[in-house]
Amino acid sequence: MTIQTAATALLRAQSLEDLERLIVDVLPGAIGFERAALLSPPTDDEPARVLHYFENQALDLTSIPKNSPFAPSGCLDGQRSGCDDDKDLPLRDVRGSYVIAPLRDRSRSVALFYADSLREDVEAADAAAAVAYALDIAEIVRVNLSMAGELAALARTDSLTGLPNRRVFEERLEQELRRSARSRRPFALAIVDLDRFKQINDDYGQQVGDEVLRAFAMAIRRYARQADFVARFVDDKFAMLLVDADRGAAHTILERILHAVREVSVSGPFRLMASAGVALSFPVDTRESILERADAALYDAKHAGRDCARFA
Repeated sequence: MTIQTAATALLRAQSLEDLERLIVDVLPGAIGFERAALLSPPTDDEPARVLHYFENQALDLTSIPKNSPFAPSGCLDGQRSGCDDDKDLPLRDVRGSYVIAPLRDRSRSVALFYADSLREDVEAADAAAAVAYALDIAEIVRVNLSMAGELAALARTDSLTGLPNRRVFEERLEQELRRSARSRRPFALAIVDLDRFKQINDDYGQQVGDEVLRAFAMAIRRYARQADFVARFVDDKFAMLLVDADRGAAHTILERILHAVREVSVSGPFRLMASAGVALSFPVDTRESILERADAALYDAKHAGRDCARFA
């Protein structure tokens, strides 16, 4: 394998984990090193640790010199190379010519590449240049993969509240319906809606409206149980999946949340209140049927005077 072939392999990485493994799987052989590893950067208190080895060539990190870039608080600003005759070595068991180089993500070092035991037919300077070239390619790939992951996360998150969005909620609802049907253990779906939010938004402006929605979302998430799933459903409606909850448990949870909403402090001369519609699951439920019942219960809560929960 040539360095160009290795670079092509890096460009085809499908994930950050895939990229890290490819670095130690393809670079050493393509360049001429017989031992290599990818390590985590050291912290102030901890030395670097091995993330991936090349084949079965283990790297001994039990005795690291204090000035090594692998030692606690170690620093590697750029590529470093040398051989086992050098006075300052990064490891006690360096074998022949070695190279250390950082793998970066937008100027931040996220890993350290180490390789030694260079073949005799390869010049050390050529090997160092090949490492620099390959890690430049790896950095581009890593940035692209990181950005793709961030965009994917944004596509599943409500930007205002930080909660999962409706798309994610509907996926989780389908999963919960299947789990409940298998286990015959019910769950509750609750739709919680701010009372008179449109009037607040119209009277005080979008900035106050956004503040209200963030505070509302925080109150719901804070007073839900750890196992419960909360998402922004649409506008000022939020959806909750109350796992393994019967009518009594769901009622207790919703009363706690509605009380918490009344206590929320926001920038305006008004008091927040919310209404909730709750539907308990049946084994024959579909996404559409349970959502329809929860929405009908919410309609009942609004017509009962708001600031309350009603069950389908």
